[in-house]
Amino acid sequence: MLLSVIVPVYNGEKYIARCLDSLLNQDLDYKSYEIIVINDGSKDHTIAIIENYKKYNKNIFSVSQVNQGQSVARNKGIELAKGEYIYFVDGDDYIAENTLKTITIMALNNQLDIFGFSLKSVANNEITHASNINEDFVLNVQSGLDFIGSFNYNNGPWWYIVKRQLILTNKLSFVPDRLCEDGMFTATLFTLDCKVGYVPYDIYRYVSNPGSTTTRRDQKHMQKIVDDFIFTIKYFSNLLCMKSVKGHCGAFEKLKSRQASYVFFLLVRILRCDISLRQVGQILNELKIETVYPIHVSIGDGYGYKVKLLCSCFNTGIIYKAMHLILRTKRKFLK
Repeated sequence: MLLSVIVPVYNGEKYIARCLDSLLNQDLDYKSYEIIVINDGSKDHTIAIIENYKKYNKNIFSVSQVNQGQSVARNKGIELAKGEYIYFVDGDDYIAENTLKTITIMALNNQLDIFGFSLKSVANNEITHASNINEDFVLNVQSGLDFIGSFNYNNGPWWYIVKRQLILTNKLSFVPDRLCEDGMFTATLFTLDCKVGYVPYDIYRYVSNPGSTTTRRDQKHMQKIVDDFIFTIKYFSNLLCMKSVKGHCGAFEKLKSRQASYVFFLLVRILRCDISLRQVGQILNELKIETVYPIHVSIGDGYGYKVKLLCSCFNTGIIYKAMHLILRTKRKFLK
């Protein structure tokens, strides 16, 4: 079997049909790929919809589990997969029609461990056609570390198909019950001894849903965000200590920059939440101990002068605490 597509879903009755239709509307023979849907404890009609698709499509399989989060669902999919390659597709997204054959065959013919491509961010309007799937692109093949060093790689696992044996041999999995699990998984993936190729084929459809953005500022939720971001920052510190990474200047700098971006966005989130100044001080001290604060490296390409200005403000503890106090006081008056 060529490919295993792993689809985690939770309460997806409004969109799982669109996702499955896109995975079925492909130019691969149904016997050469499987669609593994992991129902992560849905409480709506998601299961019924999946079961209906299974009746008419022999390459769709499903497993239901108690709600444990996307990481555990994906890990279950890895455990069940039989394909040469694995592809992760989120249940609320979809892919362009007749594209899986092209990317799978290209990966096989070039003996790639990882093959990357591109996406389009869409709203409710569907764009099912891949605009450039028939174009001839030059395939640039690199090691994982060279790829990190020369390319602004994306954290999302849906940007790549990955050789299943690479994941199994290295016992790679998504960290359970943590935010930023995609970033940790993908960064680790590229530090492995692997052969990577990339072509900007227009494959994935990332469905943006502004209404899903969380606005919670309660203590428990904020503590979860803080803990998970700090966990991720420390995870990157361990990656940066790897001998292979330290010996690759480009990859080291890019991963250091990615780590700095997590520090920056952690500080942004804290400004939006109602935690005490004492807690803010404790977080800054923990970041100092980890030697990631103040932020002395670029947080990545594509950020303008506003981000640079904010970094300068954030890097002075007194100014940052004053910003937090002012914003927290303003929110109280606006309630």
